[in-house]
Amino acid sequence: MNTQTVLDWFTVLLVLALLAAPALAGHRQERRIDRQLARAARRPAGSARVHLLAGRRAPDRSAHSRAA
Repeated sequence: MNTQTVLDWFTVLLVLALLAAPALAGHRQERRIDRQLARAARRPAGSARVHLLAGRRAPDRSAHSRAA
């Protein structure tokens, strides 16, 4: 094979990789979401956890702001 043929193949493979990379990344993200949903479905009801952002606290509610 001459140098031009090798460069042509390299160019084709590079373009293929650039076109396939976003699709593969999206597929990977979909798989991650599916695993998270399956894990949440296996968790018993009422065991949901609430995560607060670091450094933030739950808002304080005074007695007069509660529903009667």
